[in-house]
Amino acid sequence: DTLTIVTGAVGVAKLLKNAKASERDLYLGTNHLVIPVPQLLWKAVIYPTDDRSSDVIFFRSNYYSERT
Repeated sequence: DTLTIVTGAVGVAKLLKNAKASERDLYLGTNHLVIPVPQLLWKAVIYPTDDRSSDVIFFRSNYYSERT
């Protein structure tokens, strides 16, 4: 049996500067919007069996807030 792992990302994480300010998208890079920081990361682990498939899915949210 082979274990299959699939990963992905959805959206662009946002930075909330403070409660009254608007959010802005987060990117990796200096002075350029090079690589967007994912808002949500997911990973599916699929282990096929004879009777049925045993799958597990993990989610992780990237939430950033500037300290005030």
